[in-house]
Amino acid sequence: MVEWFHANYEHPDEHTPYETAEGGYQWIWGGPYQAAEELAEYFADAEENEIEEAATRLQDENGIYDWAPNDARVQPDDYEDQPDPEPLEDRIAALRGDLDDLERHIDALRDEAPQMGHNGPPDDMRLGIDQRDLDEARESISEIRAELDRPDPVNTADVAPLAKAEGRFRALAGKVMGWMKVTGKALVLGAVGEMGAELWGDPSAFFIKLETVANTLGSWVGHLQLPF
Repeated sequence: MVEWFHANYEHPDEHTPYETAEGGYQWIWGGPYQAAEELAEYFADAEENEIEEAATRLQDENGIYDWAPNDARVQPDDYEDQPDPEPLEDRIAALRGDLDDLERHIDALRDEAPQMGHNGPPDDMRLGIDQRDLDEARESISEIRAELDRPDPVNTADVAPLAKAEGRFRALAGKVMGWMKVTGKALVLGAVGEMGAELWGDPSAFFIKLETVANTLGSWVGHLQLPF
């Protein structure tokens, strides 16, 4: 829960303007959000004490109660002009290709990114992305493919591995976004990126692909949980 929250929300000092004359933070990106409310909404099946424990940990670790949305949740200025999402069936049908793209990005991160080299780079250069992150992402990709192989996967897939994969991909997207913040790389919305290029030459493409797959999984999980 804490990992998911950090992948989606941040301290307002990060990007939210502060104007003393206007009463403090100017929540131009949305908010303020309270951890307990957001966790309860996303983890609807969790026990109340689990929600409270996670929210308390977030508040104690960061010393705040009001949160701003992470870059992963901020929409472009012309969001209202964006076309409606494709039908869920089409997005699920496109998942196999999206997963292939993710694997290529993961291979680039494992084999090519300078942060992940064999010379023992300092932890702050890794930005929290380690072998476990990559192994878990690959595990989730395999599990999603297994669900796609089911008869009528749109309506019969198992929710658990899809929800777990969504959380993992959003957390990894948050770490990629963290790298872009540190290095000053811009997030180019809609960027395609050349798959053969070195990963860190185009982190936006990796971030957007992670978010695209995570959004499809989130919609898929929501569809499966609807009463029939």
